[in-house]
Amino acid sequence: MAENTSATFSLVEDEMSGFDGNKETRKEIISQHYKKLIEEGSKEMNPGGVQKRLIDNQVVEIMVPNQQEIYINHIEMLRLALLKDIELDAETVSALQKFDNKLIYLRRQFRNIRETIYNKIDSLSMTINPEGYSERDVYENKYRSYLNKLQKRYNNRLLELYKEELLPYLILLLSKRNILSE
Repeated sequence: MAENTSATFSLVEDEMSGFDGNKETRKEIISQHYKKLIEEGSKEMNPGGVQKRLIDNQVVEIMVPNQQEIYINHIEMLRLALLKDIELDAETVSALQKFDNKLIYLRRQFRNIRETIYNKIDSLSMTINPEGYSERDVYENKYRSYLNKLQKRYNNRLLELYKEELLPYLILLLSKRNILSE
């Protein structure tokens, strides 16, 4: 892991130029990511999508961003900003390898269940029966809500994994390496 990260993510350097030509130190960049992570983590972890709200006694549909995904992305950005420090800390490298393995397992498990259901749906007949619907229609309707529940469980487990398995090690590393000290 340590060999690939330094070659792949050479973006994290001691000084980086911003779009406006100002140079920000690595410490400032990490501090900005950490502050943004705290800000996003303090928001309600909505799964996103279209939600109905009551505004001026009228029901209005509004698009809500996926706060869980936003929060996870900020944890990943902090991880990327800390790659240089992660490589120097064997305990963190080991913990992140375990985290990555759990993440791969979770994604694989979700993908396999979803593919099994879709394969079952694809194998069903499209022939319309006397009642006016096909065997495939019945199965799709039956499992659509199941797939939605499965997706919600996956998203919640993913968020939990990032918050409980990755974030504590990143915060510990910030403290150990004295990165955010005044």
